[in-house]
Amino acid sequence: MKEKNEVIMSNKNKGHVYIIDDDLEMRNSLARSLGFIGYDVYTYSDPKDFLNINEIYKPAVILLDMRMKNVSGLDFQIQLIDKKISTPIIFISGESDKNEIIQAMKNGAVDFLLKPFDLNTIEKSVSQALQKSKNQAAEIELRNIYIEKYELLTPREKEVCLLLVEGLKIKEISDTLGVTIATLKIHKARVMKKMGTTSTPVLLRMIDAIKDII
Repeated sequence: MKEKNEVIMSNKNKGHVYIIDDDLEMRNSLARSLGFIGYDVYTYSDPKDFLNINEIYKPAVILLDMRMKNVSGLDFQIQLIDKKISTPIIFISGESDKNEIIQAMKNGAVDFLLKPFDLNTIEKSVSQALQKSKNQAAEIELRNIYIEKYELLTPREKEVCLLLVEGLKIKEISDTLGVTIATLKIHKARVMKKMGTTSTPVLLRMIDAIKDII
């Protein structure tokens, strides 16, 4: 019989914890403990059920068992990466070899905890992972702001912007685009105003953050 997925909501709202483990006793123990100290907890016996949820709340962390019946934790981690699910992962395992631990961390896991572990250990790890989740959300929000600013630039201003971050001098950009230096300075001023900075190094960091969509 398929085990029921459960949700434990806390009025403290310290963050969201998704537990994926086919061990019912472990799931229940973790859910009760983490729910008691203020986390909203969602449990899944089958990794496929997690993939079918409509929304992953933020900030969040995934507690993922390494050894499950239908799929290994490592294989499921790769599935999450392929689906561009970047929620921080903490692996939990009763037994794992050195290579599994190394590979999990190389793939981006935040931590790897061997059972049995105490509540203080799991709480500290969850707290660190949730902070990473918050940082990811802040980076995404900032990136979206940069994209909005960049899209305000005219085609010519975008050309000027990209040449500026390549490190070209005003005279070089003027020659490249075939415009006068005076005209180019006007374009540069507009680029800086729309992007919200007066610093070329800052402009470089902004463009670098959105280079994949340019």
